[in-house]
Amino acid sequence: MESKTTPEPAVALPTEYESLCIGITVHDPQTGHILNANQRAEAILGYNLERLRQMQISEYTARTYVHSSDEFLAQLRSVINDGHQQLRWRVQRENGELRWVRFHFAKFEVDGQTCVRAELRDVTELHEATHHRSLLRRVLRHNLRNEATVLMGQSGRIRTNAETASVREAADSIHSAAENIGSIVESVKQIEDAVDQKGSPSAPQNATKILRDVSAAVSSDCPKANISINAQDELQIPADEALTYALRHALENAITHSSETEPTIRIFAEALPDSDRIKISIRDNNPPIPKCEIDSIRDHESITATSHGTGVGLFIIKWCVESLGGEIEINRVQPRGNEVLIYFPTMRPAAVSLGSGCDAY
Repeated sequence: MESKTTPEPAVALPTEYESLCIGITVHDPQTGHILNANQRAEAILGYNLERLRQMQISEYTARTYVHSSDEFLAQLRSVINDGHQQLRWRVQRENGELRWVRFHFAKFEVDGQTCVRAELRDVTELHEATHHRSLLRRVLRHNLRNEATVLMGQSGRIRTNAETASVREAADSIHSAAENIGSIVESVKQIEDAVDQKGSPSAPQNATKILRDVSAAVSSDCPKANISINAQDELQIPADEALTYALRHALENAITHSSETEPTIRIFAEALPDSDRIKISIRDNNPPIPKCEIDSIRDHESITATSHGTGVGLFIIKWCVESLGGEIEINRVQPRGNEVLIYFPTMRPAAVSLGSGCDAY
């Protein structure tokens, strides 16, 4: 439990800390009291340094937060033996404003004294965006999918009992639209999976094997498609489920938009000699992809209701590839066709390990 004490002696902070864009606080490892802080930490927590040095943890914790100050103190104290710890905390500022703050604790020696240093980042917007995305996911996966299933079932009944061709055509259109909604829900799930995996290490795998496995799966669903693969041996690329999503969508898009009875798709994979990158090329003989679609992929901030198409396949490819540290480029091929280019850095063992207590912000 926290105890009421007078402010403990301040410890000196390096002057460079004042120029940082992150908050820095120094804590007593036993009581958790703040001994010093830079100006950015004052702004994040919403109190001046004099006030912070007099406060207990519970006093700058949101009143309705489910976690107690004892949990905060336990994490802070464990740093002395464990090296690094981090937690996200609900802070209530002096003006009553509530913010989410991420604390990253590390052991800190200053003035001959063992303390705990915390790096503070205001992650309120990130936390709220994640929460909103979770709610949207729930709506898409359950409510919207269930409604699409109802539409498909009812449109089938209408078609069966229709007495005119126009009613049957309308029922078919409703059924097709409902199927598309279900497909979009699945596409959103794939994008979310890719985003959730971003930053997680992906094991290098043989590019040729991955391309053959995905091509075989697509060919099984679309037996009339002619898919050829020309890949250099021993190419290693980062691979997880996100890459499978990207490659499958690239192949399925090419098949779906083909005007040929037996679509032809050619896949090439090679190491680029003048850079540490691997290139995968997927080419088709289809009509050109609309310019607005290509522009939207190149600059996601330019997407508007009138500039993008109805599909999300290209965006799934882009986000899945970028989640693995890759890049995507789409070109029109003369005299006819399109080329989806996927670039990955050459896989090498990591030179530096951040350790279990670190993460990316």
